[in-house]
Amino acid sequence: MGACILGMTNMGSAVENVETGEEELEIEEFYLSRQPILNRKEELIAYALLFYTHDSESYAGDALSLTATTVDDADEVGTRRIIRSSQAFMSVNPEVLMGNTIFTLSRQRLVMEIPGSIELTDELLNRIATFTTAGYQFAIADVTELSPRIDKLMPFAKVIKINVTDMAEDNIAALGKYFKSKHKLLLANGVDTHDKFNICKKHYFDLFQGFFFTRPDKNAVQRPSQLTLRSIYLLTMILNGENNFDIVQNIDQDPLLKKMLLHLLNSPLHGLTRKIDSLDHLLLVLGHRILKRFLQMVMYAKPDEPSPLLTLAATRGKMCELLAESAPSHFQIKPHVAFTIGVMSFADALLQLDIAKVLAQIGETDEVCDAMLSHSGDYGELLELVALYDAPQLFDTEKIDQLLDKFELSTLDFFSLQQQAFSWGESISEHIATKSRR
Repeated sequence: MGACILGMTNMGSAVENVETGEEELEIEEFYLSRQPILNRKEELIAYALLFYTHDSESYAGDALSLTATTVDDADEVGTRRIIRSSQAFMSVNPEVLMGNTIFTLSRQRLVMEIPGSIELTDELLNRIATFTTAGYQFAIADVTELSPRIDKLMPFAKVIKINVTDMAEDNIAALGKYFKSKHKLLLANGVDTHDKFNICKKHYFDLFQGFFFTRPDKNAVQRPSQLTLRSIYLLTMILNGENNFDIVQNIDQDPLLKKMLLHLLNSPLHGLTRKIDSLDHLLLVLGHRILKRFLQMVMYAKPDEPSPLLTLAATRGKMCELLAESAPSHFQIKPHVAFTIGVMSFADALLQLDIAKVLAQIGETDEVCDAMLSHSGDYGELLELVALYDAPQLFDTEKIDQLLDKFELSTLDFFSLQQQAFSWGESISEHIATKSRR
C-alpha cells in the first residue's frame, strides 16, 4: 500500500520487519472526506479533511498522525492536489503534538484541530503553548458549550469550531457573542441548510463548514445569471441536435461565455495538441461532446466572483469520469455520461429548482435522469459512491465497501482517483475565475 499515505504513522498496528528486526507500522486502509469551509461572502477558503477507518462511523481523528509529508510533500503524497492553495483543517492527537515532525508542517496552510476527546495534561498544554509561540495555528473543536476545558485552551486557539448541527439559535447566539468578545475566529460546523448559515452569520460567525450551498434555497430571490441561462439553453440545443451554425451564433451573443470556453479548451488541463482559435474550429475538430462538457461547468461560473459550487461540480464530474474509466469492461459505462451525471448533480442548487425539473428542462437522456433521480443502474451506483464520501453524517463504510467491491476498487485506488479529481476541479475553477475577471 505504500509506506507513507498521508503520513499515517499511527493508523495501524506495529509489525516486525523480517529483514531489519525493527518494528514498522502496518498501514490500514482509510476513507477521506473533504468538507468545504466558506467565509461570510460564501467564498471557498479551506477544507476540513476527515478520515475514517473500516471500524469507525465517525471522524477517526485520534487515529491520524500527521507528518511533514501531509502538507508539504506534494510529489509523494499529493496533498496539494487535495487542498491546492486553500488551508487544511485537520484533527491531531497527543502522539502528534508530543512528537517532533510537527515542526516541519506548514504554519500558514494547516490549522490543527484539538478534538474534545483529548485529555489535557499539563505536559500537553505546555507543548501546545510551544507550537503557538512558534506560529502554528490551532482550533478548539467539538465545542457545544462553555467549559473549564475550553478556558485552558483559549490562550492558544485562533479558531473556535462550534458544532451547530442540532443547536438552537439562542445557544448559537450566546456562544457567538462570547467567543467574538474574546477576538476569536468562529467556525460553524454542520451548516447544511441555508437557514442555519443565515443564523450563524447573524451571530458573528466567520467560517462555515457544510454543504448548505449545494442545496436549493427556498428563500432565494436572486435569479440565475445570464451566463448560466445561456449555457443551459446551449446544452438544450446540443441535446436537441441543433446545427453547428445556430449553436455558434448563440455563443457569439455572449462574449464572456465565448471567452471562457476558448480559454478552458486551450488551457494545459486538456492536453490539446493544437490551439482552438474559434468555436467553428472547436466543433469541427472536437464535436458537440466536448462543447457540452465545458458548458456544463461554465454554467456554474459567477461572472464577478469565485463559485464554490463550480469547484464541487467540476470535481464530482471528474471523479465520476475517472471511476467510469477505471471500471471493469463488463460495466459498459461511458466516461462522458458519468461526467455529466456528476457535474449536473448540483444543478438544483444552481437554479433553485427540483433536480427533476432541471433535467426535464434541459432534455437529458433517460440513463442520466434515472441515475440522478433514483441512483439506479451502474451510473446511479457510481454517483452514490462519490456522494457518500461527501456526507459524513451519512458515512456508511459497509455501503461504501459494497460499492467499491462492485467496481473492483480498493480504498487506496479510490483515494488516488480523489486526488486527481480534487486537483482537476480546483484547476477548472481557478481558470474560469481568472478569465472572468479579465
